Amino acid sequence: MGKNNDKRYKRKSQRGPREKKDRNGKGTWGKTITLENKKLETYYTAQNIFKDEEECKQFMDAMRKPLPASFRIGSDVPSAFRDSLMKELHDHTSDVTSANVDDKEIRVSLDPIKFVDDGFQFANLDRKTIRRAPRLAQFHDWLVVQTSNGFITRQETVSMLPPVAMDVQPHHKVLDMCAAPGSKTSQILETLATKTTNGEEPKGFIVANDSDSKRAYMLVHQLRRLNSPAIFVTSIDARFFPNIPSCDDKNGEGFFDRVLCDVPCSGDGTMRKNIQIWRGWGNKQSMGLHPLQRTIAERGLRLTKIGGLVCYSTCSVNPLENEAVVCELLREFHGKIKLIDVRSKFEAMGFKGRKGMTTWRVLNEKPTSKRRPKLSEETTINGENKRESEDKSSATTTTENAASTTKETEDDGGDLLTELFNEYKTYQEVPDNNNRITPSMFPPTEDEISKFHLDYCMRVHPHDNDTGGFFVAVFEKCANISSFVPRVTNHGENDAEPETKRTKVDNASNGRNDNKNDDDDDTNKTTDMDLDTDENKANLRGVEPPQIRVQTDLGNVPFIPIDDKTWDFIWPDMCEFYGLATNQEEVKKLQLKDDAQILPKEQIKARASGESKCFYFLTKSINDTLIDDDKSANFQSKVTVINTGLKIFNKNTKHCVARYRLNQEGVHFLLPYLHRRKITICLQDYILLVEKALFLLKRNKESSGHSHNLNIYLEHNAHIAEKTTTTDEVEKGENKEKEEQKNGEAVDDSGKKNEDLSVLEKPFTDAMIQECRGLDVGSFVFVLKGYEKDVMNSKMAMVAWKCRGEAINMLVGKEELEGAHSKIRAFQ
Repeated sequence: MGKNNDKRYKRKSQRGPREKKDRNGKGTWGKTITLENKKLETYYTAQNIFKDEEECKQFMDAMRKPLPASFRIGSDVPSAFRDSLMKELHDHTSDVTSANVDDKEIRVSLDPIKFVDDGFQFANLDRKTIRRAPRLAQFHDWLVVQTSNGFITRQETVSMLPPVAMDVQPHHKVLDMCAAPGSKTSQILETLATKTTNGEEPKGFIVANDSDSKRAYMLVHQLRRLNSPAIFVTSIDARFFPNIPSCDDKNGEGFFDRVLCDVPCSGDGTMRKNIQIWRGWGNKQSMGLHPLQRTIAERGLRLTKIGGLVCYSTCSVNPLENEAVVCELLREFHGKIKLIDVRSKFEAMGFKGRKGMTTWRVLNEKPTSKRRPKLSEETTINGENKRESEDKSSATTTTENAASTTKETEDDGGDLLTELFNEYKTYQEVPDNNNRITPSMFPPTEDEISKFHLDYCMRVHPHDNDTGGFFVAVFEKCANISSFVPRVTNHGENDAEPETKRTKVDNASNGRNDNKNDDDDDTNKTTDMDLDTDENKANLRGVEPPQIRVQTDLGNVPFIPIDDKTWDFIWPDMCEFYGLATNQEEVKKLQLKDDAQILPKEQIKARASGESKCFYFLTKSINDTLIDDDKSANFQSKVTVINTGLKIFNKNTKHCVARYRLNQEGVHFLLPYLHRRKITICLQDYILLVEKALFLLKRNKESSGHSHNLNIYLEHNAHIAEKTTTTDEVEKGENKEKEEQKNGEAVDDSGKKNEDLSVLEKPFTDAMIQECRGLDVGSFVFVLKGYEKDVMNSKMAMVAWKCRGEAINMLVGKEELEGAHSKIRAFQ
C-alpha cells in the first residue's frame, strides 16, 4: 500500500502547473488547447473538399470560432401561445444590441433559421457567452424556463436538418435508431402531434432507441417535457434491432415509414463546441467506425417499408463516414434503394449545402516514433454531445496539440502528406496485416458515379451557414432487400434478427430519471390498516384481493395488460369515484349520457402483475402494434423496454375510497372520459391557483419543486386553522402555514409582511369554492373553461387533492406550474 502511495505521489509531482482560471473559475476559450492540427489540415486538403486554399482557410477559421447558440419554438405549440412566446422573445432581445463579456463588447444579433419555422440562431454568441453576459441574464432565465416547459428546444442548427429531410407526417411510424440525447427525437415527436385534432390521440408514433441504457433513461427525461404518449423508448444495439410484423403489407418487408440512422461518428464537425477533438484528431477513428455505421444503416433499410425513407446522417466531414457508407449501400442494394435529392430541397429554403463527393483518397495514418496522445474519447452523434455537456467541452487539461508529436517536416523540404499518411488507391494495395481498411472505403467507379447520384447527398460546411459540420443523405426503399445475405462485420457479427435481446440494463437504477414523480417514495408506503380496510371492502364484493406485487427492475419488464383479478379488485371503486366507464353497463350504472365516451381499457397498461405502482395510458397505434398480446412476446422480449405512454394513475398513500389517484402527466388524455371529480373553473380562478402555487413553491425551499407541499386554502380567514387530515408531512406544513397566516407574517426578512401574503389573500370565486367543498377526500382535476376537450395541444388542466377541511393540495410539479404561468401570459 505504501508503494502505491509513493507512485501516486510521484505522478502528482510530475504534473505541470495548474491551468490559470478566469475570475469565474473557468478556463477561457482556446487557452488550454491549441486550435491547430496539421494532420487534420493535411488530410482534408488532400481530399479536395475545397475548391482552393482560400476556402480551406475559411473552413479552418470557422472551426476555431465558438459555435453560435440556436433554438426553436416547438411546432406543436398552439398558435395563441406561440404568438405570446414570439412577443416575449422580441421583448427580451430587441433592445439588446451588444453584450459585455470579459470587458469585451460583442454584437448581439438573432437571425431566423430559414428551413425551420420559428427557429433562431445567434450570429456570434455561443451558449456559454449568453450565460455569462449580464445584459442577457433575463433572456437566459426565460430560455431555461421555456425549455423545461417544453415550449422551446435548444438545439444546434444542423441537428434540425434530419427531421426536416425525412418529411415526417402525423400518421407515420418512425424509428430513431440512435436517439439519445433526443433533440431530433423531440422534433419528430412534435411533428406527429402537429396536425392532431383536439380530443384525439396521435395516430403515429416514434420508437426511440439507444444502445446505452443510461442514455436511454436520459432520453426519457428529455422527452417527458413534451408530455406525449406517442413515444416508445428501447435500448438495444441498433445493428440487431428486431423485425416487427407489418399489418399493412403482408407480402412486403419492413414496418416503419421513416427511419433515422443518426449514427455514432468521429464528430470532427463539432470541433467548434468540442475542442478536445483538435488535440486528438486522427483518421483511425473514422476507419474504425465505418463498418459500424454501414451495418446500422443496412439494418435501418431492412426495417423500412417499401416506399419509406431512411435518413443517414453524421456530424463528421470525413468522406469515409459519409459518402463511402452511402456508396456501399447503393452498391450492395442497387436497384432496391435510391437517393433522394435532399440538397436541392434545403437550397430552395435558403440553406446552403454542398454536393456529395464522388471521389476521395483512402489515407491511413502512419505510426509515429514518439508516444502519441490518446485519441479523443469524444464520440458524438450528429452535432449532439453524447458524453458531456458543452460546459465541459472547454477542456482544462494542458495537452499540446497532436501535431506537435509528429513535428512539421516542412523545414526539411519533405512532403507532409507522405510523412503522416500512407495512401492506397485500390484495395489490392492494402497490406494483408491491415484489417482496418475495407473495400467499402474506396470511391466508386465512373460507371457507379453516373448511377448512384452521390451529388444528391448534402454536406454542410461550417463557413457556409456559420454552423457545425454535418452530412445528410436520404434513401427511398423501392423493393424488398431480404434476398440479400447479411454481411459479416469486422466484429464477426451479422445483422440477422436476434432470438433474445442483445442489450440489457446492467444497473437500471442508475440514471433512472424517468421514475421521479410528484409522489417520490410515498407511493411505496402502505399501512397494514389500509390493507385491512381494502380487504374488508373486497370481501364484501366477493372479490379476493390480489397479492401485493414485488418491486422489479422496470428496465427488464414489458408493458402488460392489467390482469382480471387486479382489475376486479380496484376498478369498481375507481369507476364510481371518478365517473370512468369502460363499457355500456358502467355507463348505465353511472347514469351517464348514452353518447358518453368510454375509456379504452385495453390501452391501460402496467409493468407488473398485481397492484402496480402506476398505470400507463398508451396510444391505440402503439398498443395494437407493439404491445398487442401476440406481438409483445415477439418484440418486447427482444429489446430492453425503457418507457412508453403517460402515467394516468398512481397508487394512493393516503386514505381514500379509490386506491389510485390521478397523475398530472397523463391527465389531459383522461379528461374526455372523466365524468366526475372534474371542476371547470374560470380564467380568474385558474390564474389565482397558479400564482398561489408558485408563491408557495418559491417560499418553501424544502419542497424542492415537489407538489405535495403546495397546500392552498379555499378561504383566507380565521377558521382555516381547523385541522386537516393528511399525511404527517403535509399536516406539519399546513400547521406552519396557519401560524404564519394567524400572525400575518411571512418568511421574507425585508419587513413586507402584508405584501408577501397578498397573493394568498386573494379570494377564489364562490362557484369554485362551493364545488371544491362538495368533493370527498381524494384527487380531482381543475380544467380551464373552454379547454375541456383540448387534450393534446393546450393542456389547461391541473391535478389536486381535496383534503379534509378547507385545504387543497396541488399535485403539480414546478415545470408544469411554470408552463401554465407562461400560457396564462398569452391570455393576459
